Amino acid sequence: MKKQRITFVFLLIFLESAVYLRAQNADSLSFNYARISCPYFKSYFSDAKSLVVSPAHWKGRQWITLGAITGTGVLLYTQDAAVRDFVQEHRTTSGDKFFRYGFEHWGSGYYTVPLLGGLYVGGRLLKNNRLSATALTAGKAAAVSAVFVNVAKQAVHRHRPYQDIPADPANWDGPFGNRHHTSFPSGHSTLAFSVASVLASEYSETVWVPAVAYSLAAGTAISRVYHDKHWASDVFIGSALGWATGRFIWKRNQAVKVYPVLADDYSMLSLTLTINSNRSKQ
Repeated sequence: MKKQRITFVFLLIFLESAVYLRAQNADSLSFNYARISCPYFKSYFSDAKSLVVSPAHWKGRQWITLGAITGTGVLLYTQDAAVRDFVQEHRTTSGDKFFRYGFEHWGSGYYTVPLLGGLYVGGRLLKNNRLSATALTAGKAAAVSAVFVNVAKQAVHRHRPYQDIPADPANWDGPFGNRHHTSFPSGHSTLAFSVASVLASEYSETVWVPAVAYSLAAGTAISRVYHDKHWASDVFIGSALGWATGRFIWKRNQAVKVYPVLADDYSMLSLTLTINSNRSKQ
């Protein structure tokens, strides 16, 4: 019952914010997939395919970013045991409840699915295409990232910390290992950051949206280490994968948008146009 109350409170907060975001609807001219349709579901495959082949078109900046993420992941891997020991030594009963009910369920879908469903319904009822399109884009990012993260899990079969006595971060079974060894990467972290990056990217002009979205996602990632379900390197790579997937899909699903720019002595409109020849139109 407590968990249900917390879910309702978070959902209510975001649904109430939809009323405010409706006032921002003047800045949107069109959005792809602002409602559930066959083209929307077909776009799952085209967007996933584009994401897979995107490294072929990367520039130097993207490769540098990948190198930085990989290097950080390797560094964390060398400290996985130390981080795990420190966190487990400082666990408390109140901390367990705080991370479980406040954050962990954002990565399992218990909070995220009702949130996105509420945003979509709110957008349709308020005739706010931006809100409904954002909910659909975030849902797509979560689904696509879930496929990628599960492929990675089955390819490496890393042992979770609690599955071995003593816990060993170097236990990797490989592609033919035990199907229950699915520590790397963290699926909860991936889902939370894929949704957060879409919400934060779309409403970047509203300061509190990125702050809340990324705070919840970060809390979700930390909760997985706190509850001994993942190593630190698992959640870092999972978070990076979710963020990158969400950003990529958000960019692919942009259409024509106009943002008003107001100042004391002038006003103007800022036009953003993204063209994607592979995208279906409604």
